[in-house]
Amino acid sequence: MTVMPLLEGWSFSPTSKTVDKAQTNANFTASKLQTEYSISGLVTDAQGTGLAGITIKIAGEGISTETTTGPNGTWNADGLTGTVTVTPEKEGWSFIPSSRQVSQADSGVNFTGTQDAALLSFELSFIHSFLEAEEQKQLSSGAQARNTRLFAEGALGSGSIAPYVAGQFTVMMNRALPRAERERILEQAGYEVLDTLDVIAAHLVTPKGYALTAQADETLLMEALQVIPGVLSVEHNQYVHAEELNVPNDPMYFFQWHYDLIRLPQAWAVTTGSSNVRVAVLDTGVDTDHPELVAHLDLANAWDFTGEGTFEDERGHGTHVAGTIGAASNNGELVAGIMWDVDILPVKVLRKDGVGDTWMLTNGILYAAGLLNDQPDKPTNPRPARIINMSLAASGHAAAMEETVRLASAAGVILVAAAGNENVPQVSYPAAYDQVIAVGATGSGWGADGWGTPQRASYSNYGDPSIVMAPGGDGGHGVWSTLHKDWEFGPIAPMNGTSMATPHVSGVIGLMLANGIPSSQVRDILERTAMKVGDPYEYGHGLINAYWAVQAVENVRIIQGLRSGNRIAEVAKEAEVPLPAQGWYTMELRTGTWQLIAWVDVNANELIDAGDYYTETGVTDFTPDWTQPWSAELEEIGSDLDVSQADLGSLGASQR
Repeated sequence: MTVMPLLEGWSFSPTSKTVDKAQTNANFTASKLQTEYSISGLVTDAQGTGLAGITIKIAGEGISTETTTGPNGTWNADGLTGTVTVTPEKEGWSFIPSSRQVSQADSGVNFTGTQDAALLSFELSFIHSFLEAEEQKQLSSGAQARNTRLFAEGALGSGSIAPYVAGQFTVMMNRALPRAERERILEQAGYEVLDTLDVIAAHLVTPKGYALTAQADETLLMEALQVIPGVLSVEHNQYVHAEELNVPNDPMYFFQWHYDLIRLPQAWAVTTGSSNVRVAVLDTGVDTDHPELVAHLDLANAWDFTGEGTFEDERGHGTHVAGTIGAASNNGELVAGIMWDVDILPVKVLRKDGVGDTWMLTNGILYAAGLLNDQPDKPTNPRPARIINMSLAASGHAAAMEETVRLASAAGVILVAAAGNENVPQVSYPAAYDQVIAVGATGSGWGADGWGTPQRASYSNYGDPSIVMAPGGDGGHGVWSTLHKDWEFGPIAPMNGTSMATPHVSGVIGLMLANGIPSSQVRDILERTAMKVGDPYEYGHGLINAYWAVQAVENVRIIQGLRSGNRIAEVAKEAEVPLPAQGWYTMELRTGTWQLIAWVDVNANELIDAGDYYTETGVTDFTPDWTQPWSAELEEIGSDLDVSQADLGSLGASQR
């Protein structure tokens, strides 16, 4: 008989045996048949995105083959037998698992890839170039200018005037009481109500017959007011004064150095303003027919709260401030204003001696903000201002002023005020209120070593990290603007002070609004884009940068890639560091040959061009164990020609 073993998937040796008697060695050797099979799978990153171009190597007994993942990360292999090892590979990548063994058909041979990365530590800083303006060049070359003496009676705001109006008190009362009832209570208590601001339940009062008892103890008078039913607070009606300084007998400048300092020429390429932006100038009034101002003034709604009966500027301070904001520009005459198109509302809160009081200022703020419109015995402002400029200061806090500032800010008005001229680490009021943008002053940048980074002006208050800085003039290098056309020193002249710095900020804010930036974002943008020129204790957020501000610049781009001409040709890794971008940061790098690039693309056009800030390294080989830190110093691109022909690694301060 013939014996033949059979089992599906197996072969036997011998295939059969013939036996004719009892036999004990009818043995066979079995071997499993090598059946061909197919496998497939997917390679993804940690987020589940398919990875293309991954090499899949397959090795086994008598087998050595490879394939590549397609666009969506899938792969497959046919004609395999036995047990094989599947291994994904790509330079700069690691995979989990690193390999798999397969011995039969399988459609789920999947892997997850992780890019090998080095960790870069980098520090960002900015090099701001402060070039000489035309008048600085003239002065450097020995040109002489005529001398001037303005406001020779002394700098206001430096302790030369009394701190409050004798016999006048601001009384805040319970809002639940009707106006008539509040006034009746005060009258019965022996006080004459001089004025009322119903929107904040405030009254300006004086004791009846005060002129006959002028030697009365003001502290006792205030204490007597405090105990009247319904009274919440009692304060002096403080003086408020213009924040200019005397201009010394030094040569005057013929051009406005202060505009180049804050990058206005670049900002003007983006916007020159809009008549839809209304700026209220709370000051000494304005020269109503000054040829550089008249086209931008709303004289129909200008108002005087000083009692002088006119909003004409008999001091020049308000005219100078208004000219910085909006003197006629690009007309071939005299000086330029920051806003070439603007609607200026003059509100007189300082008398011709440059002094007012907190009640006048409070009225002015409420009027400019349109918050007096519902009070019948107060003037109506048909178009509330979007910006209120206050180049003035009071010696201390006042509850009525604080409440007024709060209401105006809540109504969407942007308030800007001078930090003060006392050279003390304390900001004056109303600038000290949280809702107000406080402005300190810098000089022109002239020092013992020539022109350089502008320093805090010798008079400017400081000590508050929330302030911003703007050019105010110092050491004879004054801020040029309009003055009364009929004066000996008019129609233009230089002045110094935080008063002069403040309208620079108001004007730049006006440009920001004209470029479509929402009011609610203005302060954050202004602060984050300011140039860091010194210790925040002295310089706060820094010197305003009009170009960055109107473009609402947000980030510094950190790129591992390659530049070609004025474009980034390849990007391996990119991160964004929010402004102000000071200090040390980290990011992952890809292995390979790349540059490191730090770039502020100011106009967001994806081109490295004039006005951008930029630095780059040379081409470098990056490995997973890269540990070298990078100190990236970004500097301003002065011309498109600086970029187009530049070799890789030649752009930026860190390479020079």
